[in-house]
Amino acid sequence: MHLFVYGTLMDQEIMSRVAGGVFGFKPAVLNDYVRRTVRGEVYPGIVARKGESVQGVLYFDLTAAAIDRLDRFEGELYRRSGVVVDAGHGTSIEAQAYIIENEFVHRLSDSEWRFEAFQKYSKNRFQTSYAGYKDLD
Repeated sequence: MHLFVYGTLMDQEIMSRVAGGVFGFKPAVLNDYVRRTVRGEVYPGIVARKGESVQGVLYFDLTAAAIDRLDRFEGELYRRSGVVVDAGHGTSIEAQAYIIENEFVHRLSDSEWRFEAFQKYSKNRFQTSYAGYKDLD
């Protein structure tokens, strides 16, 4: 299975810890979605929105064990769904992505989430305090 990520899992260190392994990857874009910060958190969520796009990373050939770990890490806020991502050079690839559950859309802010700001200001706090890590063990 291929997985499109658009938030904290774009960070290779975080992804390898969560997935329990290292996987091939490349930059990709998910069209007709928008990324926003979850209120009170340092991570984002995405929802469908025509005409918008989300920059992210496409990981290739994840194992069933990695997907199980990722499902536990993401928790009830997200559902894993099929998407088609733009992998560049006119290539579309079917993948999975974690999308905010409809019942939690109200938790998204109007603020765009930025990966560079996360890495600079919030990554360390996220790695030491995010409850999703507890669900991996």
